[in-house]
Amino acid sequence: MSLVRGSWNVLNISGLTPAKYEGRLHLKFGSQRPIISPEKFHVSQIDAFQLDSQTEPQLIITEGNRQYWLFKGAAYWDDEDFDSSDVLDLLEVKRIRQKQSLSRSKSLAAKGNSLENQKRSAIPQLVKELVWKRDEGRCCYCASNDELQLDHIIPVALGGSNDEANIQVLCGPCNRQKGASI
Repeated sequence: MSLVRGSWNVLNISGLTPAKYEGRLHLKFGSQRPIISPEKFHVSQIDAFQLDSQTEPQLIITEGNRQYWLFKGAAYWDDEDFDSSDVLDLLEVKRIRQKQSLSRSKSLAAKGNSLENQKRSAIPQLVKELVWKRDEGRCCYCASNDELQLDHIIPVALGGSNDEANIQVLCGPCNRQKGASI
């Protein structure tokens, strides 16, 4: 599940005055070819998209299995047939993760070099047993019981501890996915 963020603007294809202005939406996602809306929009429709997209994602183009959205000044696409509430939820999760990542970075910067001199110690056996029992021997994310691992919620490298509250059971795929997002 993911959304890809890009930018958008309007191509004035009518050459008309602003009151009669018509244009196509032009969406850009990295180095991909630009997406240009097949239909023309009047200036009042574009203004409505901009206003409405400040509070709720607006579906503006469907092309094949991709949907293109406007939300808070940015363009997004998905290919998983999301609805507006799905897009809003995914963007909120992304915002929270970015906030957590920034908080961890600030915490690490505040600790300075003190973490460089810390030696990583093994998770105590008692903590392993408590966490295993608490998480019922299943991945906390997907409930799998294959390729299970003990994971530090806040990595030791970022100041996390070996306390029970900072350890969870994850399967290998979920742990790798989590690691890629930190």
